[in-house]
Amino acid sequence: MRRSLAIIATAILTGALTSCSPSEAPPTDCGISPSSRAITNAADALEAPSGPGMYWSYEGDSNYDPCADLSYALLVQQPQGNAQFGTRMLFFHKGEYIGIDSTHPQQVMDIEGHGNRLVVTYKDWEALEESGLPNAAAPDFTAPVTFFWDNHADQLGTEGEFPNQGL
Repeated sequence: MRRSLAIIATAILTGALTSCSPSEAPPTDCGISPSSRAITNAADALEAPSGPGMYWSYEGDSNYDPCADLSYALLVQQPQGNAQFGTRMLFFHKGEYIGIDSTHPQQVMDIEGHGNRLVVTYKDWEALEESGLPNAAAPDFTAPVTFFWDNHADQLGTEGEFPNQGL
Protein backbone atom coordinates (compact mmCIF):
# COMPACT_ATOMS: atom_id res chain seq x y z
CA MET A 1 0.00 0.00 0.00
CA ARG A 2 1.39 3.40 -0.91
CA ARG A 3 1.72 5.96 1.86
CA SER A 4 2.49 9.06 -0.19
CA LEU A 5 -0.66 10.72 1.13
CA ALA A 6 0.93 11.37 4.53
CA ILE A 7 3.89 13.02 2.83
CA ILE A 8 1.78 15.07 0.45
CA ALA A 9 -0.61 16.04 3.23
CA THR A 10 2.33 17.16 5.35
CA ALA A 11 3.64 19.30 2.54
CA ILE A 12 0.22 20.82 1.85
CA LEU A 13 -0.43 21.48 5.53
CA THR A 14 2.87 23.29 5.86
CA GLY A 15 2.11 25.27 2.73
CA ALA A 16 5.42 24.23 1.30
CA LEU A 17 4.43 22.19 -1.74
CA THR A 18 5.57 24.11 -4.75
CA SER A 19 6.38 23.37 -8.32
CA CYS A 20 8.83 24.97 -10.65
CA SER A 21 7.49 26.19 -13.91
CA PRO A 22 9.29 24.98 -17.02
CA SER A 23 10.25 28.58 -17.83
CA GLU A 24 12.13 29.07 -14.54
CA ALA A 25 15.88 29.02 -14.91
CA PRO A 26 17.70 26.51 -12.70
CA PRO A 27 19.69 27.95 -9.79
CA THR A 28 23.23 28.89 -10.70
CA ASP A 29 24.73 27.08 -7.70
CA CYS A 30 23.96 23.46 -8.56
CA GLY A 31 25.62 20.66 -6.62
CA ILE A 32 25.39 19.06 -3.21
CA SER A 33 25.23 21.69 -0.49
CA PRO A 34 24.61 20.15 2.95
CA SER A 35 25.02 23.53 4.65
CA SER A 36 22.26 25.26 2.68
CA ARG A 37 20.01 27.71 4.50
CA ALA A 38 17.02 25.91 2.92
CA ILE A 39 17.71 22.94 5.22
CA THR A 40 17.90 24.93 8.43
CA ASN A 41 14.85 27.01 7.47
CA ALA A 42 12.79 23.83 6.90
CA ALA A 43 14.10 22.20 10.09
CA ASP A 44 13.30 25.29 12.15
CA ALA A 45 9.68 25.20 10.94
CA LEU A 46 9.05 21.65 12.23
CA GLU A 47 7.25 20.90 15.45
CA ALA A 48 9.65 19.52 18.07
CA PRO A 49 9.47 15.82 19.00
CA SER A 50 7.17 15.04 21.91
CA GLY A 51 8.86 15.00 25.27
CA PRO A 52 10.36 17.63 27.53
CA GLY A 53 13.57 19.18 26.26
CA MET A 54 13.56 17.26 22.95
CA TYR A 55 14.44 18.87 19.64
CA TRP A 56 15.46 17.99 16.08
CA SER A 57 19.17 18.18 15.31
CA TYR A 58 20.60 18.50 11.80
CA GLU A 59 24.02 16.84 11.75
CA GLY A 60 24.94 17.31 8.09
CA ASP A 61 23.49 14.08 6.62
CA SER A 62 22.12 15.41 3.33
CA ASN A 63 22.39 15.33 -0.43
CA TYR A 64 20.60 18.69 -0.80
CA ASP A 65 21.05 20.04 -4.31
CA PRO A 66 18.98 23.03 -5.47
CA CYS A 67 18.92 21.59 -9.00
CA ALA A 68 17.93 18.00 -8.14
CA ASP A 69 14.44 16.61 -8.61
CA LEU A 70 14.70 15.04 -5.17
CA SER A 71 17.10 15.63 -2.32
CA TYR A 72 16.93 15.18 1.43
CA ALA A 73 18.27 16.22 4.82
CA LEU A 74 18.08 13.95 7.87
CA LEU A 75 17.16 15.27 11.31
CA VAL A 76 17.82 13.29 14.50
CA GLN A 77 15.92 13.53 17.76
CA GLN A 78 17.95 14.91 20.65
CA PRO A 79 18.56 13.93 23.36
CA GLN A 80 18.65 10.21 22.66
CA GLY A 81 17.73 8.20 25.72
CA ASN A 82 18.09 4.77 24.13
CA ALA A 83 18.53 3.05 20.76
CA GLN A 84 14.96 3.86 19.76
CA PHE A 85 15.21 7.54 18.88
CA GLY A 86 13.27 9.30 16.17
CA THR A 87 14.37 10.80 12.88
CA ARG A 88 12.73 13.05 10.29
CA MET A 89 13.68 13.31 6.66
CA LEU A 90 13.14 16.65 4.96
CA PHE A 91 12.56 16.44 1.21
CA PHE A 92 13.34 19.06 -1.41
CA HIS A 93 12.42 19.38 -5.08
CA LYS A 94 14.59 21.76 -7.11
CA GLY A 95 15.68 23.39 -3.86
CA GLU A 96 12.16 23.91 -2.48
CA TYR A 97 11.11 22.18 0.75
CA ILE A 98 8.19 19.82 0.01
CA GLY A 99 7.62 17.95 3.28
CA ILE A 100 8.75 15.17 5.61
CA ASP A 101 8.94 11.42 5.20
CA SER A 102 6.22 10.42 7.68
CA THR A 103 4.03 11.84 10.41
CA HIS A 104 4.41 8.55 12.33
CA PRO A 105 7.45 7.86 14.54
CA GLN A 106 10.30 6.55 12.39
CA GLN A 107 13.99 5.83 12.71
CA VAL A 108 16.09 5.91 9.55
CA MET A 109 18.75 3.21 9.59
CA ASP A 110 20.20 3.70 6.08
CA ILE A 111 19.76 5.93 3.02
CA GLU A 112 20.95 4.81 -0.40
CA GLY A 113 20.83 6.94 -3.52
CA HIS A 114 19.92 5.11 -6.73
CA GLY A 115 19.86 7.70 -9.49
CA ASN A 116 16.75 9.81 -8.92
CA ARG A 117 15.49 7.48 -6.16
CA LEU A 118 16.27 7.24 -2.47
CA VAL A 119 15.92 3.87 -0.76
CA VAL A 120 15.42 4.48 2.95
CA THR A 121 15.60 1.62 5.45
CA TYR A 122 13.58 2.22 8.60
CA LYS A 123 13.68 0.36 11.91
CA ASP A 124 10.39 -1.52 12.33
CA TRP A 125 9.65 -1.14 16.03
CA GLU A 126 6.19 -2.71 15.71
CA ALA A 127 7.54 -5.89 14.10
CA LEU A 128 10.21 -6.15 16.81
CA GLU A 129 7.61 -5.78 19.55
CA GLU A 130 5.30 -8.29 17.86
CA SER A 131 8.15 -10.82 17.62
CA GLY A 132 8.70 -10.80 21.39
CA LEU A 133 12.47 -10.72 20.84
CA PRO A 134 14.75 -8.44 22.88
CA ASN A 135 15.91 -5.03 21.61
CA ALA A 136 19.22 -6.63 20.62
CA ALA A 137 17.33 -8.19 17.67
CA ALA A 138 16.23 -4.76 16.37
CA PRO A 139 18.67 -4.73 13.39
CA ASP A 140 16.75 -7.72 12.00
CA PHE A 141 13.51 -5.73 11.85
CA THR A 142 13.63 -3.14 9.09
CA ALA A 143 11.42 -1.92 6.28
CA PRO A 144 12.65 -0.33 3.03
CA VAL A 145 10.71 2.55 1.46
CA THR A 146 11.70 4.08 -1.87
CA PHE A 147 11.14 7.79 -2.50
CA PHE A 148 11.19 9.38 -5.96
CA TRP A 149 10.00 12.49 -7.74
CA ASP A 150 6.96 11.59 -9.85
CA ASN A 151 7.14 13.92 -12.87
CA HIS A 152 3.68 12.89 -14.09
CA ALA A 153 1.96 13.77 -10.83
CA ASP A 154 4.43 16.56 -10.02
CA GLN A 155 4.82 15.28 -6.46
CA LEU A 156 6.86 13.01 -4.23
CA GLY A 157 6.11 9.33 -4.77
CA THR A 158 6.80 6.29 -2.62
CA GLU A 159 7.04 2.54 -3.03
CA GLY A 160 6.92 0.20 -0.06
CA GLU A 161 5.17 0.00 3.29
CA PHE A 162 5.96 2.47 6.04
CA PRO A 163 6.51 0.70 9.37
CA ASN A 164 5.27 1.93 12.74
CA GLN A 165 1.90 3.18 11.54
CA GLY A 166 0.27 2.16 14.83
CA LEU A 167 2.65 4.11 17.07
